[in-house]
Parts: sequence; structure tokens; C-alpha cells
Amino acid sequence: MSYFERSNELFESVRTQSVGMVVLAVVAVFPFVANAIGGLPFITSIAIEMMIFAVFAMSFNLLVGYTGYVSFGHTVFLGSGAYMTAILMKKFSVPFIAAAPAAVVGTALFALVVGAIAFRRSGVYFAMITLGVAQVFYTLFQSWNYVGGDTGIIIDPPVVFGYEFNPFEPMGYYYLALVTVVGTYLLTRYVVRSPFGHVLQAIRENEERARAVGYRVRAFKLAVFSLSGALAAVSGALYAAYFTQVAPGSTLYWTTTGDGLFMILIGGMGTLIGPIIGSVFVIGTQYTLSTYLVDVIPEGAPALIARLPERWPLLLGLLFMLTVLRFRSGIAGGLGFSRIRSIEGVLDRSDGRSDPTDSTVKSDGGEER
Repeated sequence: MSYFERSNELFESVRTQSVGMVVLAVVAVFPFVANAIGGLPFITSIAIEMMIFAVFAMSFNLLVGYTGYVSFGHTVFLGSGAYMTAILMKKFSVPFIAAAPAAVVGTALFALVVGAIAFRRSGVYFAMITLGVAQVFYTLFQSWNYVGGDTGIIIDPPVVFGYEFNPFEPMGYYYLALVTVVGTYLLTRYVVRSPFGHVLQAIRENEERARAVGYRVRAFKLAVFSLSGALAAVSGALYAAYFTQVAPGSTLYWTTTGDGLFMILIGGMGTLIGPIIGSVFVIGTQYTLSTYLVDVIPEGAPALIARLPERWPLLLGLLFMLTVLRFRSGIAGGLGFSRIRSIEGVLDRSDGRSDPTDSTVKSDGGEER
């Protein structure tokens, strides 16, 4: 690599980090701005929901964007984290600070079992197996009285080190969710830039070739599936803590997986920042169309226009279509953030080991260089 290329790479890295720090600072002071304009509880609650599902989308992106396997039942791990947290808190009086990590570990083991079954097949068959697992648990929990059936489990707001979270004063939840998003982002960034992450992308690009050069492909796939499930459980634990109610319709139904896929596709599949952008876009658009659209339609408008607020899901679908068509690589791609450049250095090694110093694998895991 020439001196000019190294200098340009350093400049791009510094620029990306600078932009990230500015965005993080703006997000950190956002609740105070929302409080100043008098919309703190509602606006902040939307931001918290965005961050919860940003964690879910980032977990999903590890599997879809970096390994190349699409799961139609990934919501089962969000639901697992939420239900385990709620059950431990409600039935066994375990504090949230212990229940949430236990739920994450339990879900990681659960994902390992599901992965061992699902990875016996690939492609659409893998996707259908994961969907089947999610639907089995959705149906089971709908009729299981121990977990509240269709109504679900209602828990008290968590208390952590004497601090009682209050959904009606969501500042505590906001910063808990923000720390979780930043932590999840840094973890996924580390994973995809590591030799382990490079092998995942080698599997995505050419699984047979990765196996031929000596990688234990199945072990790598099970590991990332378990990690992805554990991170989805983190979002589930946050969901249970904030909404204080866990029901099968909101945490186990397959449409939640669809929302996650929308977030990844719109934000930018295979990029680190894409799932976060996608979560903000999808949830922000949903609330804007369902809540604020009625305020911008003038009185006396034609019936077709006047009834648009009732048909906001139609507008939402059209907007999603236009966004995907406009940004072929997602919004993150349109902003200059790209996927991994090349994994040829991983696939070409005959000894089955990746070399993080190889120039062909010095890619950034989805960040702008």
C-alpha cells in the first residue's frame, strides 16, 4: 500500500470517527432538547423503541449481511430474551440486572440448538426451518397459561442499584438503551473486523470454497448464529424492561422478523451503521404517517387525500419500495458507507487460517474508509 493510500485511509477513518462522535453527542443531548419543546415522554419513547430495534437489527445483520443466511424466525430470539427476563423477574423475583444477562446466556444456548437443526439445510429450507421454530413457540406461548397466554406477562419496572425506572419519565430507559446500542455496535464492529468476521464473509461469498481451504464452516455458522441470537435477546430484555409487558403477538410473531429485514435492507445490509439507520427510518416513518399525517392534510381535501391517514400502511409500503429502489445498497450505501471490500485473502489461504495483516482483508467491516 502506497503512502498516499495509507494517508487517505487514515483521513477517512478519522473523518468517520469524527462524524460518529458528533452524532453520538447529538443523540446524548436529544432528551433535553425534547424536554425543552415539551414533547419529552412521547418523542423520547419513540427514540427508545428505535434503539431497542436497532440492537435487534444489528444482531440480525450479523447473520444476514455478514454470513449470508436469512432467517425468517429470528424474532424467536428477541422473544426468548424478553420472556426469560420477564419470567425470572415475575415468577422468581430475580432483579433485572441478573435476569437480563441470564436471559442472554439462555438464549445463546437456545440459538445453538436451533442452529444445529436449521443448518442441516441451506437457502430457503434454512429460512423455513427457522420460521417453523418461531411459529411453534408463538403458538405454544399463546395458549400457555403459565406465561399469560395471549395477554402475556406484565412485570414491574426494573430497579437497578436503587434506581427505579419509570416508563412515564423515560430518561433512564433512554440512556440505558443508548449505552446498549453503542455497546452492541462496538461489539459487532470488533467481530466483523476480526479474523472470525472475515471467515463469516468468506462463507457468505463462497461457502464451498471456504470449506475447501480448511475452515470448519459449520462451527463458524453455529457460533455466529448463537452470537446473533444472544444479541437479539439483549433487545428482548430491553423490550421487556421498557414496555413491562411481553406478549407473543409483539415478540414472537414472524412479522417482527420482517421489520428487522426491512431495517437491514433499507439501512444497508452488510454495513455496521445500516441497521441503526434502518431502525430510525422504519420506526420513525411508521409513527410519522400514523400520528402526524392527519395534521398536514388541509380541511376540505378530496376524499382520496382525506382518508390517507387511515391508509398509512399503504403509504409506508410505497415509501419502502421507493427507498429500496433509490438506494441499491441501502441508505448507508448512499451516504458512502460500504460493505467489506475483499475476502480473497481468506479464501486463498491453503492452511485454513485467516491473516488479519493480509492486505486483501484489511477492510473495515462496513465502514467508510
